[in-house]
Amino acid sequence: MFRPYSFFVFAVMFGAASAVAEPADHYQLGLGWTPGICAEGAKADDPRCAVGAVGGFVVDGLWPRDAQGQAQAPCAAEGALQRHLIDRLMALMPGAQRVQQAWREQGACVGTTPAGYVEAVEKAHAAVKVPETYAAPTQELRVPLAKLRSAWLRANPRLSAEGIAFRCEGRALTEVRICLDRGFAPRACSSELRDACPASVIVRTAAPAAPAEPAAPAAPAPTLPAPGGSGGSGGSGAPVGG
Repeated sequence: MFRPYSFFVFAVMFGAASAVAEPADHYQLGLGWTPGICAEGAKADDPRCAVGAVGGFVVDGLWPRDAQGQAQAPCAAEGALQRHLIDRLMALMPGAQRVQQAWREQGACVGTTPAGYVEAVEKAHAAVKVPETYAAPTQELRVPLAKLRSAWLRANPRLSAEGIAFRCEGRALTEVRICLDRGFAPRACSSELRDACPASVIVRTAAPAAPAEPAAPAAPAPTLPAPGGSGGSGGSGAPVGG
């Protein structure tokens, strides 16, 4: 006997199980400032803080958003990125595990294929220019947040004040978020994205490399007896006078 209610429940369950990811309405590009992230001591489990890791601004993520600015879902991607694709992103997003995690969490809505995801991250990164003053400062900077924002707007003429937000830990800058449309052009962010920094911001610089350990003094060369001298065990080993 056909039961409409049972059919409705089945249809709802089947529809939920077979939900298909849709392309994002727009993106949030997160650029993490590693000196600020790692300033409070090395974080052994964070590849951004590992010895030899790429420093400066690195890609924290390319997050898909819907038209209301909410996280796009579902976006989980199946499978793993191939090694050559991981290697392409490692210069922008340190840590192979971070790259894989980002792909698995957002890949179905960003690029939709492994190669497409990598290309999307590369295009988003290339679409934004870091202001020269803040790309690799040689000393710690203390600047008003408004001045920091103005520098990014000057470096990116198509970017509006509503298209960028800053995040801090305390007063230290840790991340810049920039909103991009599906063609990776700057656009205004939704009202949900706001600055999370005080009015005055510290832009830390990378810690200088530790000085090398001084070399140990060389051991003195053994003194050999002069020709014709006694080599017996009772000698001191000093040269024999003439």
